[in-house]
Amino acid sequence: MNVANELERQASQFALRHERFLLALRGVMSEAIGGKDWMTQRGIGQVRRQGRELGRQHFLDQRESMRKLADDLVSGLCSGAKTSSVEGRARASQHAASLLKESWASLQAQIERDVLAAERQVRHMAMRVRMLADNQGWSLSASAIAVREQTQGDPRFRFVDRSGRAWGSQRYVRTLLRALLFELHNECTMILLADMGFDSAVVRYPEPHRFDGIIISLIGHDGLPTYDQLRDDVFHPNSPALISHR
Repeated sequence: MNVANELERQASQFALRHERFLLALRGVMSEAIGGKDWMTQRGIGQVRRQGRELGRQHFLDQRESMRKLADDLVSGLCSGAKTSSVEGRARASQHAASLLKESWASLQAQIERDVLAAERQVRHMAMRVRMLADNQGWSLSASAIAVREQTQGDPRFRFVDRSGRAWGSQRYVRTLLRALLFELHNECTMILLADMGFDSAVVRYPEPHRFDGIIISLIGHDGLPTYDQLRDDVFHPNSPALISHR
């Protein structure tokens, strides 16, 4: 299995674990809605508390998995960079730690959004039950049955980016982790290559591609494009491009 495919596989594993977390959140909601106190502040508060505990444990599990995977990835790169210095390897490790912290913050924020979405759905359903009961003169139990039957689909487990585009939560988490893994590989590779005296590197794709074989500069003043200059076209979040020595 090539490196790009392995990174893709790892990102999918993180997304699968996040989907299991969302399933657990749905379970909390279903259990609450089936209880007698689900329309009260006490019942809604219980959804919030259970959701937050699920989210806390999920984040801790994902964070540890991310840390271990990053350590293994950087360790493998350092082992391959046989002539790199101790200082260069340390810089690569420090850079990986910085990238991890950024991704942890984004993941934690998304988990909090998902928990809030579950709570909001229960709160909104409780509001609709009371409105229906008041408007139709039905009992709360009859109104609750009607609202449950009318409510289709999941809470809005999603992420909305700066352009207003909505991403499903699982898809967003996969994209987040995938971007982290490719950035870790590429940026730590550049650090190690520069440490070994290389002033340029080559871009490789797992499949034929018009950008495959492009030479990039590691020092930025030799007329070649740099990694940052090619971010939008070559190293965007969905790109499988990897940096290697020439």
